[in-house]
Amino acid sequence: MSSPSLTPCIQPNPDISGIGVRASFYAQAFLSLVSLLIFVIDGEITFEEGLAINDIFMTNELTASALLVSAVIQARTMA
Repeated sequence: MSSPSLTPCIQPNPDISGIGVRASFYAQAFLSLVSLLIFVIDGEITFEEGLAINDIFMTNELTASALLVSAVIQARTMA
């Protein structure tokens, strides 16, 4: 006889928890690090490079925030 689990488990949403979403998020983070390293190689960050760094950071932050908000919403609606 199996006993029920004591901790509730959130069922994953296949729209945001699939391998493709994770792979694309990891690829985006890796490529943003590569571009930042290319900017830093010469030892000087120009104004244009600074703007590009800001854009890269904001894009990653927006994506991560969207995934976090969707996870919180899903956790609240499952309870």
